[in-house]
Amino acid sequence: MKPLPLLFLLLAPVIAPAQFTYVTNSNNTITITGYTNSDTTLIVPDTIAGLPVTIIGDEAFNGDSNLQSITLPPSVLNIAHAAFNNCSALAAVTMSDGLTNIASGVFNFCSSLTNLVFPDSVTTLGGQVFFGCSGLTNILLGSRLNTLAQDTFFDCSGLLAINVSSNNPVYSSTGGVLFSKDQTSLVVYPGGASSSYTIPDGVTTIGLDAFASSTVSNVVVSDGVTTIKDDAFFDCTNLMTAEISGSLTNFGTGIFEECTALGSVTISNGVTGIGDAMFAICQSLTNVNLPDSLTTIGDSAFFECSSLANIVIPEGVTNIGEAAFSSCAGLAQVTLPSSLVNIGEEAFSGCSALASIVIPQSVTSFGLEAFGNCSNLTTVYFEGAPPAGTSTFSPDNIIAYYLPGTPGWGATYEGFPTALFPNPAILNFGIQANAFGFTISGATNVPVIVDATTDLSDPDWLPIQTNILTAGTAFFSDPQSASYSMRFYRLRSP
Repeated sequence: MKPLPLLFLLLAPVIAPAQFTYVTNSNNTITITGYTNSDTTLIVPDTIAGLPVTIIGDEAFNGDSNLQSITLPPSVLNIAHAAFNNCSALAAVTMSDGLTNIASGVFNFCSSLTNLVFPDSVTTLGGQVFFGCSGLTNILLGSRLNTLAQDTFFDCSGLLAINVSSNNPVYSSTGGVLFSKDQTSLVVYPGGASSSYTIPDGVTTIGLDAFASSTVSNVVVSDGVTTIKDDAFFDCTNLMTAEISGSLTNFGTGIFEECTALGSVTISNGVTGIGDAMFAICQSLTNVNLPDSLTTIGDSAFFECSSLANIVIPEGVTNIGEAAFSSCAGLAQVTLPSSLVNIGEEAFSGCSALASIVIPQSVTSFGLEAFGNCSNLTTVYFEGAPPAGTSTFSPDNIIAYYLPGTPGWGATYEGFPTALFPNPAILNFGIQANAFGFTISGATNVPVIVDATTDLSDPDWLPIQTNILTAGTAFFSDPQSASYSMRFYRLRSP
């Protein structure tokens, strides 16, 4: 029975004479687990109790507010998770050749760190190694680094340059920006670098979290970039404008999520999709012109874009994803295309400024609560048969209008009363600026087509213009009227 206490003593942490606590590993090496002194400058020994020190353990120096400088010996191979987390006074770290792995969160909130040079032996940097290191300005990576977590440099707001050894076969650096070796992928943009940036020619991919939390204010995604990966510009709270090239075809999720200052976005023709959560919580976004090439709008694409007032979904889009425009409290005008088939669950829920909506004939289904909690929505205009859906609209004072002759309509739709489309009227007609014109009055946001003919006895009605009755009116003008001795007009629904 006597060996049991002895076994316990061997496995328990031990306090070394220099106030280190440590454990002995199964391979007769030492992991430092803590430090009990209050020294400001510390040199870690290469051996303790005659055994090599190979690991700085999890949270070993966590919260040590006295430590200002530390030197690690060549025997240390690994620095474990959060080893120097919240060492707020730590300004100098000397790492010796031999160190290979630096785990996640090692230098979190080490706000006094300004520069770090990694030895060539380091091969791996974990996630958020420097999270909250606001004073960090420069990084030099070694020749053997081959694994870099997507968010290693997240929230380094003062970082001006990430440089890498020219002998590194995986990474390269130009102007302090980290790229793949062949410069086709932008890996990390330093958090505190230049406020405006144009992606260089030759780059085809913007990597995971590449600009995340940076202070960049303007970005141009130039032609040639085909892929933007997840969270590429996440939490860029200073970003005000973005230009997206028409070459872009592959989208990650949350690309511009929480870019709360983003007010202007230019999306070039050729872009085919708006990815999931692409502009979620971009609360300053006021207007977006979507390109004619667009075919998809992903889930939560514009979630909580509370300043967005108007959106025109282009022809070619067949599906609007779940919660795509949910909680867009300022969204008052929505134009849906004749190609649209499905409006996803909660797609427009919480759009409290929306008073009316025109549903194209092509729409066959609604997701649950597609227009839920739209507190001011009172009129819904259907151009075709009633789409399949359950609990699509709220509140309860909605009237569903439908066109004469369309099948499937009864006295109610999802419990709401129905009525025929209200007829538009022509007002204030006459010659203005050498053209005949008139005001069309009718239901708000209803589309009205103006046809024309020159002979009422044998009319050949030709469509001239489609008008959306914004706020219940639209002005029509016919610049060709002076070319005819007589011309007649009529109004009709699409």
